[in-house]
Amino acid sequence: MAVVTKDIPAHSIAVGMPVRVIRQIDDVKDAAAFQQYAQ
Repeated sequence: MAVVTKDIPAHSIAVGMPVRVIRQIDDVKDAAAFQQYAQ
């Protein structure tokens, strides 16, 4: 488990420990595919 202490940009995928942004989701089709993981 990781504790995130800073904001992560909208439409981003962040992973790791420490957390880092690995991808921005700009395409509407890609965003729909990842919507199920959004909280």
